[in-house]
Amino acid sequence: MQCTVKNWIRVLSHILRPHPKAEGANEEENTVKGKSLTEFGRRGELTTIIGKGTVLDGNVKVQNSIRVDGKVIGNIRATDTVVIGKDGVVEGNVHSKDLLLAGKIKGNIAVSGKVFLESKSFIQGDIKASRLVVDDGAQFDGKCSMKEGDGQKNYQKLDENKKESPVLS
Repeated sequence: MQCTVKNWIRVLSHILRPHPKAEGANEEENTVKGKSLTEFGRRGELTTIIGKGTVLDGNVKVQNSIRVDGKVIGNIRATDTVVIGKDGVVEGNVHSKDLLLAGKIKGNIAVSGKVFLESKSFIQGDIKASRLVVDDGAQFDGKCSMKEGDGQKNYQKLDENKKESPVLS
């Protein structure tokens, strides 16, 4: 078998297919703080996973949802939900419809829907979102702007200017 880009894409798409449990095979594992992922706002498929121990250096643009359990050095842009697991680290800006954070983000966040910060999460940067849910113990160092559709306006403004917000160090 010849190692072509087309073959690699086929192999990767097979590997990255959502696990059956992620689609509701075991409803107990498919919850966040007692709420189903559908109630949280995850409407699309989980199509991309950055696994634990993986370091990705560069910007990521995803149709649907992404889960990060490794490290991303760059910006993440998703059309649906971004999930940062407890071991996940993002050094860059995050733009999406919803965000569930259990890990760390050093950068700005622009979300058109809900940002959910779990108890051990850490953010160093600004948040623009319509709704914010913060568990006891979550750490946030930055400014927060919460107006209906604020995250979406910021997302569109960045697209128009073709510029990214600066990453805080």
